Amino acid sequence: AGKPVEKKVFKSTRQLVNEFQKKTPVRFHSKSKIDDKPELPTHFNAELTVPVAPKLAVTKMKNDLKEVSSPFVPLVTKVNAFQTKTPDRFKSDLRLQNENNGKTEAQYQPTLTDAVSPSFESDLRAERKPAKKSTEEMQLEYCTSHAWTAM
Repeated sequence: AGKPVEKKVFKSTRQLVNEFQKKTPVRFHSKSKIDDKPELPTHFNAELTVPVAPKLAVTKMKNDLKEVSSPFVPLVTKVNAFQTKTPDRFKSDLRLQNENNGKTEAQYQPTLTDAVSPSFESDLRAERKPAKKSTEEMQLEYCTSHAWTAM
């Protein structure tokens, strides 16, 4: 009842260019860009240099970190160990001996300190200023400082 459907054939770009070149004269053909390479004079054709990775401080730091053989300990673990550790000054001598493999010396040896009372700027500001003198006191002071004698 209907026409049979024709199969569509898709051609590549290379096939289309070849068909076009067969149908047209040679003077209309475009040159291949691959074949059209410019040739440089010999003094421009220098030998290629081999690139070398720069030695940066970061690279050195990474190498230093690789050399360390201690395992990675997360910061959370370090902080927890620091906060839960009991200082030596609160431990008994027997416990210190056990931790130090039987050595009798305690790691913490406290020394006496000299107590120094603090001095604050607010203490200096809080000092009372001298009270104002009365007029009579000022006149007496003036007379004694400017005393004159009769000749």
